[in-house]
Amino acid sequence: MNPFKLPPFWFLLATVGQFGIAWYSKVPAYSGVRIVLGYIMIGIGVVLVLATWRAFRKWETPICPFNEPNHMITDGPFLISRNPLYLGEVVMLVGLAFLHGVWQAFVTVPLFILVIEWIFIRHEEATLRAKYGAEFKAYALKVRKWI
Repeated sequence: MNPFKLPPFWFLLATVGQFGIAWYSKVPAYSGVRIVLGYIMIGIGVVLVLATWRAFRKWETPICPFNEPNHMITDGPFLISRNPLYLGEVVMLVGLAFLHGVWQAFVTVPLFILVIEWIFIRHEEATLRAKYGAEFKAYALKVRKWI
């Protein structure tokens, strides 16, 4: 499978980008609040990703974005976001940027969101709209794309 068609590839690329940025940037003095906030956000992101993965397993529908879904998941983490897996990854990237302690590390976050939106979310939502029609439309009106 083409790695460019896998969201974890883009998450890994953004993470490596943050480490590269932090490596070449001046790191500020240690800040306990920044570190605690970073770890809390990473923890929240991990929980959200794992809850989403569990929902896909529960409904036995493919998690891979270019496979056709056999169920439209609207419970669990999908009650707060139409894209909880991607939201969890964004929260983890923000937490990691706090841990790095340089503002430049945050640059990867909007870039990751743009890539995920253009490559994956547009395709996924078009697929759901085509397959589930009015059911997806009602869900999309009730639940935000991100949060």
